Amino acid sequence: VNGALDDLHGVAEAGSVIAIVGPNGAGKSTLLGVAARLFDPDAGSIELDGRDLRGLSLRALRRAIGIASADLPLLRGTVRRNLCYRHPRVAAAEFARIVALCGIDQLASELPAGLDTRLGDGGAGLSAGQRQRIALARALMGEPAVLLLDEADANLDAVASHVVD
Repeated sequence: VNGALDDLHGVAEAGSVIAIVGPNGAGKSTLLGVAARLFDPDAGSIELDGRDLRGLSLRALRRAIGIASADLPLLRGTVRRNLCYRHPRVAAAEFARIVALCGIDQLASELPAGLDTRLGDGGAGLSAGQRQRIALARALMGEPAVLLLDEADANLDAVASHVVD
């Protein structure tokens, strides 16, 4: 993104939690988009474990980086497809753990076909909080090496916000 993040350098050490704060339009979401390789930087590189993200396959990239952002809407298809988008072959135990952690099990019990309920574009038919829960669970699925959260607690109730914390 032209000029949004000029001369930016940084290192995120393993296990660290980093909060990026600033006013609207400062480039926080742009930075996360570049870090998740939703688009490439105009210059320089983003590396994960010393490897330029541009050298990773899309599959490896999706498994390594989980992101929850309002800029990444839910996909048309089932709730289950949305949850497993990053990690289609997630182990059943991991799937069940994340579904319970994010309250998706309770949400699914309210849907006509549970996890197999079909969603429209962007999660049409769900509340903003329900969509955010699914997006958060999708980001957490498969224990990504890097977790990027862009206003991940927006529209969440207190219980779901606890998961973000």
